Amino acid sequence: MANNVNLKLTNYGLRRLMSNGAEQSFKYFSLSDMNEIYYVEVNPNLNDIMNITGSKSLFTARKSCTDAISTTAQISAPPEVNITKTQQRWVVNYYKNNCGLQDYTKSNLDVTINLHEYFEWLEDVAKTSGYSESLETSLKVIQGVYLNKQEQNFVNKTWENIDTTSRFTTLYDFNTSVDRQNYLKINSRYVEYKGEEKTQTDKSFERFYTGLLLGFGVNIEGSYYLEGHNSYITFNPPQFGYVINGKTNFVNLETVTNVDNYKEITPAVILGTNNDDLYYLKEPRNFKTLDINGFMGQAVWGYINSKGQSLIKGMIEKAKNHIEFYFNETSFDKWELPINLSLKIPDTGGLKVIGGNIKYNFVYDPNATILGYNNILIIN
Repeated sequence: MANNVNLKLTNYGLRRLMSNGAEQSFKYFSLSDMNEIYYVEVNPNLNDIMNITGSKSLFTARKSCTDAISTTAQISAPPEVNITKTQQRWVVNYYKNNCGLQDYTKSNLDVTINLHEYFEWLEDVAKTSGYSESLETSLKVIQGVYLNKQEQNFVNKTWENIDTTSRFTTLYDFNTSVDRQNYLKINSRYVEYKGEEKTQTDKSFERFYTGLLLGFGVNIEGSYYLEGHNSYITFNPPQFGYVINGKTNFVNLETVTNVDNYKEITPAVILGTNNDDLYYLKEPRNFKTLDINGFMGQAVWGYINSKGQSLIKGMIEKAKNHIEFYFNETSFDKWELPINLSLKIPDTGGLKVIGGNIKYNFVYDPNATILGYNNILIIN
């Protein structure tokens, strides 16, 4: 009768098995009882192998360190739905969109204003063009401003627009004290804020008169008044009054108490003390305009002096004298005036603001070749 023997591996046997493999480990064996026939089950006890390897399928010897192949752990990016957005910001967008060559959308604005081109164009309109309610004779430098809220993708670092708004009030800081001084050089009339107190200053007749104005205006969006959302270059109304009983006797508005006291009375403006500085309304019309500055229709087409010269022509001549006295002569017979501003937003929700810098450079070069309307504003 034959006996079956189940071999139980010792720790030594297990290590030998894992080193050499089952075939080599059980190739030779001997027993002391030679009168019996034994059948040896060479399959090792699987539970014993588990104690060493943690696997029930490993029956071959592991490779030595010298011929092992090293591998690098691969980390896959999470699916898009699980990507964490880690950063947000606001991006400023100044825009001008009148379907013309000077249209743009920019976060920072660098603009050159060629005043010699602007003056020439205005004078040409006054001489050769009939009254037009739709013609805009002020220069619209900024049509509007809005903010894009962006979020950054954590994986590829790209930015994506997630929201936009224009419902905020814009404030501007002068970058330096020189910028503030230059702003006051170009504007004879301006408003100063001290806390809640607002003071309007008019220095039109304290120096070379200029009606030239760099201004910021209000855009209307539904029921919201968006202060400071546009910027334009135009001319201020000069001192208003009347000419009475003829075309030479100017009386200011404060003096005229009752128009019935005069046989003849006509709206008028005055630019100085010379006879040619008195301009009166040539016909009883309002000269309404869609221009951002309603006064420009009257200045271009409505008021003339005793020589038939338009008011805009007279204001330009005064502005040229002002420029040559107050602007910086950067080369012979060429004047420039830079103004640099930085946008301030009262509440950004703690987010960083990208952009918001504006650089104006006013240039007056009376010897330059006149190239036309599209060369008035140069946007960089």
